[in-house]
Amino acid sequence: MKVDALSVVATLCGWIYTSAWAVSGYPQVILIFRTGSVEGVSLDWAALNLTGFAAYAFYTCGSLLQAARHPGGLDSHVEWNDAAFAVHGAALCALVAAQCVYYRRRGGGGSGGAPLPTVRPGVAAALAASWAAFAVALAAAATGRLSWSHLLGGAAWAKVVASFLKYIPQAVHNARRRSTDGWSVGSVLGDTTGGVFSLAQQLTRCVQMGSWAPLVGNVAKLGLAAVSLFFDALFLVQHYWWYAGLSPVGVAAYGRLASDEGGLEMVDTERPPEEGRL
Repeated sequence: MKVDALSVVATLCGWIYTSAWAVSGYPQVILIFRTGSVEGVSLDWAALNLTGFAAYAFYTCGSLLQAARHPGGLDSHVEWNDAAFAVHGAALCALVAAQCVYYRRRGGGGSGGAPLPTVRPGVAAALAASWAAFAVALAAAATGRLSWSHLLGGAAWAKVVASFLKYIPQAVHNARRRSTDGWSVGSVLGDTTGGVFSLAQQLTRCVQMGSWAPLVGNVAKLGLAAVSLFFDALFLVQHYWWYAGLSPVGVAAYGRLASDEGGLEMVDTERPPEEGRL
């Protein structure tokens, strides 16, 4: 039996990206458990991430189901590893969201008098409206007033938009604190690896088929990889360059914003403290 080398490469890239993206979520979960704090996590990011992955799980699983029910009638470029990643990601996002709720109630994340992070009212309102719109669209599809393909396409775009929006609050959160403490760089590195191999799988399928269809036919996957790689690059610059070796002096400094100095007081953790200063 002849083995298509490009097919093997595409499948391998697919499961590498699935594994990398799946594993990338665990360093953040472990960091929260270990520190008992969610100070370094933007709750806007957590809420948007959960909504985005829920939409992606719906899109990938729904697309595979539609393709199975109507073979040859639906040109789907969603693969099984896409669905596996989406479902696992949604479950992991739910765990992070539960951690945020739990540690906020315990007071973790506000040690030293620093304020606990919250979901901004605007973000909460937008998410509530999005879930309500999805419920209406789902009811319309169930009653035949909206095609399932349009509903799935909407879910795909919802994931892309959520992925873009979710990173902005975290990047701003890091910038305001002038620190990436509490934000796992291990998760960022895993996310970068996943983005590279996800894009590689789609490009390999394009070469295999001699068409751009695998790339443009799964806009959610393409958009997710592109957005992830862009923001991962930003987070790596924040961690290894802009705020390297810096951390807030006492977590309380985060809440005070050092009114007399106009910003957070920072300390270079790579240098010994000055004489007479703890």
